[in-house]
Amino acid sequence: MVYGQDMLWGAGNAASVQGGFPLKDIRAEGGILHYHYLGDVVVGLTAMAGNILPYEAEIYYFYPVVCLFMILSLYAVAKEYTGDKNKALLFPFALLFLNGMGGNSMEIMRNMNNVATATLFTSALLCLIFSLDKRENLRTKKSFLALVLLGVGSILTKNMYGAMVLCAILAALAAGILFSKKIDKWAVISAATLAIVLLFTYIFVFNGANNNLVLQPKNNIFTQLVGIFKQQPIGIILFVVAGIISIRHIKSLSFSLYLVNAAAIGSVLAYLLFSHYSGSEIYFVYLAIYFFIICAMDGIDVTLKIKPVAVCMAVLAAALMAGEVITLAPVGRKGIQIAMRSLDMRPQYPLTTQSIQSGDEEGAMYLRENMAKGEVFAVNRTSRDMQGGDGVRHYYTAMSGRQAYVEGWRYIMDYGYDYYQLRYRLEQVEDVIYQQDDTETAYSIARENGIDYLLVSLPLKPKGFAGDSPVFKNDAVEIYKVK
Repeated sequence: MVYGQDMLWGAGNAASVQGGFPLKDIRAEGGILHYHYLGDVVVGLTAMAGNILPYEAEIYYFYPVVCLFMILSLYAVAKEYTGDKNKALLFPFALLFLNGMGGNSMEIMRNMNNVATATLFTSALLCLIFSLDKRENLRTKKSFLALVLLGVGSILTKNMYGAMVLCAILAALAAGILFSKKIDKWAVISAATLAIVLLFTYIFVFNGANNNLVLQPKNNIFTQLVGIFKQQPIGIILFVVAGIISIRHIKSLSFSLYLVNAAAIGSVLAYLLFSHYSGSEIYFVYLAIYFFIICAMDGIDVTLKIKPVAVCMAVLAAALMAGEVITLAPVGRKGIQIAMRSLDMRPQYPLTTQSIQSGDEEGAMYLRENMAKGEVFAVNRTSRDMQGGDGVRHYYTAMSGRQAYVEGWRYIMDYGYDYYQLRYRLEQVEDVIYQQDDTETAYSIARENGIDYLLVSLPLKPKGFAGDSPVFKNDAVEIYKVK
């Protein structure tokens, strides 16, 4: 099997918790984690409390619970915004199941990079803001303390989510001053509070990370906008309807309505203006779709009064649901095939140099059980050339929870790890240590680099490497203790 890179990356981040704070990147000795912080910490603490693997805590415990609470939070924020239970039920349904022409918003559930966690915290944060907008009696010190905690949660799980909410509050304040000629003092306090939270998290958590989200406007803007529309056509159509209604009453709109519209438009603009080397600006699209649907709630009543339009919407909704089923069918089929192969009910996939076998897991467990605190292992599977299965280069650290000299490199660069130091480590592993035909020379170089164990992935074992008396061996790996 070839594992997904982000799943194993998250499990490895969670495993870093056992080493204490600040969290160290177990994929490269000396690296410090700065991103996806809160979600990974919770997974790591769950694993420690349950005495289970971080991988198990992430897949079997953390994400199912988070996804459940995320769905509940979607209902809660929509109910607080609209005051209507029936409309509130439509929000999680539309967000998760009415995107059959694009399918990306379903990634809110499936994405392993804390999108569900960030959506949960952001929904709770917005729910509080909507409540403060409606009820003056809630504007107490306790409420603003809750604002701080939820702001921390939103920013520390997906910093662009919390930052977008802050920008939307500022835009809503500006709109209130421009059109309604008023200043909501509680909103000013909220904006200041979130700005302070963002500043402190940057100083104490994100500082040192590389911001690979760069200002690089996209070409073919019309094509990009069509792509976004295809991912949530009903929500965007109703957003436009609600927008037309709002413009007619723009001087008397609530702060909350200004906010959600600003967030929807701002998220689209952010997607069009910024780029990331691995396409992470797509998270702005997820956020835009989220706010499009909230805004769409204001256009439902008017639309349903026009029978032909209502019928067309119903037909489109049915088509989108059918498209969603078609989109998810291959995922379900693949899951069934994997289960059948695990039960020996179907032939196994042919082995390649990217395959993970049961022997790889056994090797990782040996490292977990035998490596002492402070010891470091090296592995010859680093994907230095960026070819092959991305997930493989995070496997041994994710499963063992033990510190690697270097395993993979792409995401490590996000943490401000020195490029030349990283290249040196990769070259020491790929071009020097594992190329030695003399065991003592290999051990000597390993000792100079602070390496205590050498793990050899047998499908990638260099022909000239001569290991002597491995402490662990099976059909997938060999492990040598550096003497």
